[in-house]
Amino acid sequence: MRAALSVASDCAPRVKTGGVAEVGGARPGARAAEGWGLRTLIPHYPAVAARIGKGKGKPVAAWEDLFGGPARLLAVEAAGLDLLCLDAPHLYDRPGSIYLGADGRDWPDYAERFAALSWVGAEIAGGLLPDGTPALVHAHDWQAGLLATYLAQAGRAVPTVLTIHNIAFQGIVEPWKLGGLRLDPAGYTAQGFEFWGRINMLKAGLTAASAVTTVSPTYAEELLTPAFGMGLEGVLSARRGDLYGILNGIDLAAWAPATDPAVKPYKTPPGKAKN
Repeated sequence: MRAALSVASDCAPRVKTGGVAEVGGARPGARAAEGWGLRTLIPHYPAVAARIGKGKGKPVAAWEDLFGGPARLLAVEAAGLDLLCLDAPHLYDRPGSIYLGADGRDWPDYAERFAALSWVGAEIAGGLLPDGTPALVHAHDWQAGLLATYLAQAGRAVPTVLTIHNIAFQGIVEPWKLGGLRLDPAGYTAQGFEFWGRINMLKAGLTAASAVTTVSPTYAEELLTPAFGMGLEGVLSARRGDLYGILNGIDLAAWAPATDPAVKPYKTPPGKAKN
C-alpha cells in the first residue's frame, strides 16, 4: 500500500473548526479504498490531548528547540485515524481557540506555531521516521503553506499537493521573521513567498507545491479573478496548469440523514423546524 502524509491544523473528530477538519477526518477511509495509507500530522492541542487521553501516544521523534522550545512527535491511533501529533507545549498548550487567544486576537507567534508544523511535515517527508517515507504530502491551507518551501530548501524531491480551503486566510507576517521561520532569504521574491513587502505563507505553498487543489471546480475558476483571488489571482493564474478544483464529497458515515435518529422526515415548515 502506498503511503501519504496529510498535514493540517485540525482534523475531525479530534479537533474541528471547519471544512479542513471534516476533509481530514474523512479522507483516510476514502483513500484506503484506493490503496493508499494515510497518516495525518496535527498539532497536539489541549483538545487533542483530552480526546486521546493523558499520556497516550508513542514518542517517535524529539527536538530540543523547535521554533522556541522542546517538542516531540507522538504516534497515535484513534477514531480510525493514524495520527502524528506534534507535542510542543510552548506553541500549542494554551487557552483559547486553536487560532485565537481568549481575547479573540491572533496569537503573536501564529506564524511560528504553524511553521513548526510545516517543518516537521517536511522532516517526515525527508525520512525522519523509520517506518517509511511518504510517497506524497498533502498540505492544507496557509497553516501548512511553508511545507513545500522547506522541502525545496532541503533539496528533497517529494511530490506535494496544497489544498486551498479558504483563500481569505494567508498567514502574512513581517519580513524580519525570515530567520526565525527558517526561511532562505533567496525565496523572498515576487516569484517566491514575498507579498507586498511581507512574507505570505500561503503564497509560499502556491509557488512551491507540485500541484494546487481547491474545494470545487467553480471555486478554482473564481480564484483566478480579482473578486475572489484575494490578491493571489496572479500567482494562481501562473499555475493554472497545476490548479485543480475537486468537489468536496460527504462522509456518509458521519452524515447519514436516512439513518440518523436525530433527523425526522418532514414535508411542512413546522416539520422542518423540529429538526
